Amino acid sequence: MVDLPFLWLRWFVDTDFPLVYKYKSTENAGFPCVTFFFLFLGGNLMLSQTLQDALNEQMKNEFFSAYLYKAMAAYFEAEDLPGFSAWMRVQAMEEMTHGEKFFNFICEAGGRAVMLPIDAPKGDYTSAYDVFDYALEHEYFVTDRINKLMDLARDESNHAAQIFLQWFVTEQVEEEASFGLVKKKLKRVEGDGRGLLMLDQEAGSRTFVPPAGMSVTGG
Repeated sequence: MVDLPFLWLRWFVDTDFPLVYKYKSTENAGFPCVTFFFLFLGGNLMLSQTLQDALNEQMKNEFFSAYLYKAMAAYFEAEDLPGFSAWMRVQAMEEMTHGEKFFNFICEAGGRAVMLPIDAPKGDYTSAYDVFDYALEHEYFVTDRINKLMDLARDESNHAAQIFLQWFVTEQVEEEASFGLVKKKLKRVEGDGRGLLMLDQEAGSRTFVPPAGMSVTGG
């Protein structure tokens, strides 16, 4: 028997229907409209248990990232490098908004957001270069997890999840480039205290800009 609501759902997501366009333009902002349309068809936007669990796991990873970068900020404070500390504080705030994005999406998709336990992050490092080397490796890990999530969403033909995750795919390109650039600069001034202080001053100019459609506290 042909599942007519499902066929309508596929048509709705695959076309440039205005509500889908609104969702693509404003990330989470338009998602309740899409949810309402699916419910109107007599179904729901249901996440599979597998996808829901994977999204919750990544939400945990995003909040862990915030925890990790806050610990790095504390390290820089102890090393009298306030600029790098400020840089990491901004990064921690960004990661919090990323976690909020996952929280919002899971809830709006009819799923259950679960706050999983977060391990204590590494807090001791040997140098500023060591910090950014570790942070870049962590971003590689996050990129791998996002890519696997996208693969899962495609395997399940969950178009809304794919649209949502595409933002993170693009974001990870920027994250890796950002951390990689600072790491390269630190490598150049290795052993040069004056050069390190100049980079610290430069890092302190970074400011936090919330993602479109989100406040500083998320939501």
